[in-house]
Amino acid sequence: MAIKRALIFNYSVQAYSVLISVLLIPFYISRIGVEGFGLLSFFIMLQAWAQILDAGVGGSLSRQTSVTKNNKIIFTNFLRQFYIVVSFFLAVASIFLIVGYIGRTYVASSWLNSDIELNVLEISIVAMFTTLSIRYLSGPFRSGLVGLEKHGTLSLSTFIFVSLRFPLGLVILDIFDNSLTHYFIYQALVAFVELLVVGVMFVISSKKAMEVADGSVVSDSKGTTLKSLLVFSAQLSMLSITWVIVTQIDKLVLSKFIELKDFGYYTLAVSVASVMTILSAPLSQVLMPRLSALASQEREEEYLDIYIKSFIGLSVLAVSLAIFMTLFSDKLLLIWTGDKQVTEEAYPFVKWLILGNAISVLMNCIFLLQYSIGKLKAHLIAYLLYSLFLIPASVYIAYRFQASGAAIFWFIHNLLFFVVWGTIVHRKYLVGVASYIWIKILVPCLVISLTYMTALKSFVVFSGHRGADFLILFFIGLSNVALLLGYFWFLKHQGGIDVRKLRFNTLV
Repeated sequence: MAIKRALIFNYSVQAYSVLISVLLIPFYISRIGVEGFGLLSFFIMLQAWAQILDAGVGGSLSRQTSVTKNNKIIFTNFLRQFYIVVSFFLAVASIFLIVGYIGRTYVASSWLNSDIELNVLEISIVAMFTTLSIRYLSGPFRSGLVGLEKHGTLSLSTFIFVSLRFPLGLVILDIFDNSLTHYFIYQALVAFVELLVVGVMFVISSKKAMEVADGSVVSDSKGTTLKSLLVFSAQLSMLSITWVIVTQIDKLVLSKFIELKDFGYYTLAVSVASVMTILSAPLSQVLMPRLSALASQEREEEYLDIYIKSFIGLSVLAVSLAIFMTLFSDKLLLIWTGDKQVTEEAYPFVKWLILGNAISVLMNCIFLLQYSIGKLKAHLIAYLLYSLFLIPASVYIAYRFQASGAAIFWFIHNLLFFVVWGTIVHRKYLVGVASYIWIKILVPCLVISLTYMTALKSFVVFSGHRGADFLILFFIGLSNVALLLGYFWFLKHQGGIDVRKLRFNTLV
């Protein structure tokens, strides 16, 4: 699939996935209350923690699939290793399910601070762990489809199952009198159907890839053995585990030490800030196999062209969206929920979380660079050393200053790591890119967006009507993106965007 078409598919479905889950939050709160939404938020947090079980294998499988799929001999050997990995995932999923069942009473009675009936909590927790176990088992098949670049197929399945989980989840609540237990059992059933679908899709797609692969025998299989897969996975796993801990430790601490209702407000703010993932996740899914293939084939100019254009696109959207939501988050929340109390409770967190997420989106490009060229060791060491400070600091701040402190610290530590480590990585692997990105991309985006939207905020008048005010905000955000695109159009026609002046550092 062409990269532009793949991006359109992925961005459309990712936008739908994030927006539908966020837009439906007020409807969920109206049915199950803020405390019920707090329990749903706990489930969302568990899904994030469950990523630790992937141990980086998913990313490694995607990369190995993408670099082996064109040769029948190597790809056949890889598929044998793939199903060995699936067997390992099945064993881990079974253990995870057993742990959830045994620990249901502790989580319900000793961890969560809730007035919901104990029986409801216990059944819901077992259903949560069942869902997580099944979705974990779906991971290798999804990773394989990403490596095969079946983005259209994946996008369609994602659209269907997101629709089943969220909009239809509301219908389930209506049918069963807003029963939390029925809702979580339904989520487990959806996860099981999804596992069957992605499993069958991978089997069919891998057979088709085998049919068109080069049938010649090659003796050099370096980088395609199970050993090489495990070595790369080990590096990626430590990064994945550390990343999950860093991004979720504050929520875990807060779920223990604040009431479930307050945890719901904080997660609501996190959900609003999560719209930023619309920008990075689809791009990563497309670029991970494509950049890996270009790097392995030493197609340097094509690689840099895609990398720089992707960084420009992310910067335009991430910077403009972050500043927009920071300046207008209170108005956005009120328009979205129509509830002044919810707005007042969630507003203090949203602006810091969205700024931190915007930086995290840009930081993903730094990871993609090192992932695609197979140079994760330095990133692993840097992130682990940084986390030795970051994890205990996050725990202390979440415990001492609770939700407000956690939100502010999220922004601060993301900014620090991006400025320092992002600059180091660009200078280490790419010649001229570090200064290029700061001078021609990031600083202009920041200055233009901040100046333009601050000026608009000083004189724009809202009507108080939710629909009209939404249109005003939509125009403000859209016009800022257009302004930034105009800047890059001008820069391009002045010869300011020319990747031929950039290159890989041949000394690395």
